[in-house]
Amino acid sequence: MMPIDQVDYLIIGGGLAGANAAVSIRENDKNGTIVIVTDENYIPYDRVPLSKNYLLGKMKKDVLYVKKQDFYISEKIQVVSGRKATSLDPKNHTVTIDDGTEYTYKKLLLATGGRARKLAIQGSELNGVFYLRTLDDAESIMQAIERSKTAVVIGGGFIGCEIAATFSKRGIVTTIVEVGPKILGRAFDFDTASWIENYLQRKGVKIMAKTTPAEIVGNNGKVTGVKLQSGQVIPADFIVIGIGIIPNVELAKDAGLQVDNGIMVNEYMQTSNPDIYAASDVARFHSPVFGRHMRLEHYDLAVKTRQVGRREHGRQVQAI
Repeated sequence: MMPIDQVDYLIIGGGLAGANAAVSIRENDKNGTIVIVTDENYIPYDRVPLSKNYLLGKMKKDVLYVKKQDFYISEKIQVVSGRKATSLDPKNHTVTIDDGTEYTYKKLLLATGGRARKLAIQGSELNGVFYLRTLDDAESIMQAIERSKTAVVIGGGFIGCEIAATFSKRGIVTTIVEVGPKILGRAFDFDTASWIENYLQRKGVKIMAKTTPAEIVGNNGKVTGVKLQSGQVIPADFIVIGIGIIPNVELAKDAGLQVDNGIMVNEYMQTSNPDIYAASDVARFHSPVFGRHMRLEHYDLAVKTRQVGRREHGRQVQAI
């Protein structure tokens, strides 16, 4: 076991929520120690442009970063990259990461986000099957674009439609396969979803709704297409699967925090432990507008929940 590091504010997660939390904490507490732990090999970055301008080649990698490295240095915010939190002990206020380092915190923010939901069909392990969740995923897809002419996108939600639109702009003949009756059916009303569907079709994207992929087919370990339940095979040089994410709640669940399709939080973003908070994709909060608990995967939630900390200063960690 490595030496214990004492931290005032410990943040697990290097996405938008974690980075903006650190910024907000420093604005409210000029002297408290802040540590961000992220399992990716980058300083915190914005995932939102990955499916759009980044895949189009219109955005450089350094533009994705929420703040430049100099900011974290000048604001005395330590970013521990390439490390995964493996256990949380709320009673002793400690988090252990995979290199054995143990942090003792005063306040903890879980901004662990989510991971891509995998499609469990035959052939899903073939070369040329991609998911888009991280910067490394985007880099791999960009390489595939350069050597390909056709693609299939499985999933007609936000991410699938954004990727398909980007592919069409890159000259890739693209087909969306969606099991539901219409793309974006869960996100928009019928008229709005129809307008977006017509827009994509005008751009050359083929949309196959009410269609279920049965198998990903290939040759010599490499993708060649998608076989549908009907038996039809759609040829493809590569495939991107976008069927949602699974919230990363394992750390919280194993620690005994209340979990139900996300980490349960109150109106101050506190979990069932008053010294532990959760934010963004992984947090499930009560909406006074809709009168029910919700978990949202959206840019605004990751960025703007930091403002709650300002309004409730003194009651809540000034991060979220």
